[in-house]
Amino acid sequence: MAEAVDSQERATPLYPGALSNPLGYDDLAAHMRSTNCRLGVLSGKTIKVATLVFALGLFLSNKLAFLAGSLHTPAGYSFTNFSRDEGVAAHVTWIRAFQDRVFIPNYQAPYVTEPAHFHPWRFLLARATKLAGVDIATGYHFAHLLYYVLTAYALLFAIRVFTASKKQALGALFIALCVVPLKSLVLLPAFLLGLDIWRDLPGLSDYFWWSADGFFHGISGSVMATFGTGITLLAMGLLARYLQTEQRGYLASAGAAAFLSAFFH
Repeated sequence: MAEAVDSQERATPLYPGALSNPLGYDDLAAHMRSTNCRLGVLSGKTIKVATLVFALGLFLSNKLAFLAGSLHTPAGYSFTNFSRDEGVAAHVTWIRAFQDRVFIPNYQAPYVTEPAHFHPWRFLLARATKLAGVDIATGYHFAHLLYYVLTAYALLFAIRVFTASKKQALGALFIALCVVPLKSLVLLPAFLLGLDIWRDLPGLSDYFWWSADGFFHGISGSVMATFGTGITLLAMGLLARYLQTEQRGYLASAGAAAFLSAFFH
């Protein structure tokens, strides 16, 4: 009975191949398979090269402040190779503590706590830097570089999955670059016109603080924001790829990515 009612009350699709009803998994899978089942928009080689160029470019540009600090350290100051963000300070505190213990107290609490906190990424980084004999800052930035590679690859993989032509792929990239706070769109005109209001308008720093973007958020040295962006994009791309191919390996990989996102971030 339910199946008969469902077939009679199906909503009219909004576009060819669209969902016939809100819960129609079969319709969704059929539409995904018809869009780009062969992944023909970007070749595997193109993605690999673009990933390295994109990741290295963003990493180096976001680390210019550290380079400037190391080259022009004022007299009487010591270069730490870290930003002064309180979140980064917390990361460094935890990583240093994990170098000689498995569980640590909650150092952010205003009272003494039992050593019961464990974080896999900080623990692995702490032990890796200790084993390699390098300082925490070097390991921290190297891990950030790896996360930039992951995030750049995840973005390009998602574009490869969700678009059916190069025109769509370029359009998706363009729209992604244009996603900024609306107020920031009047920043440049206000500056060029000499209006004092431009000082009170949000700029790039406000953009990455207001959003969870892991590409430009790296300016603040936020490693986990970069990782969170990459693993989310990867999970979405893998899930869509499963709908296109119905290969359970993609579904299992999407589940693993979601698990790592929760476990690490």
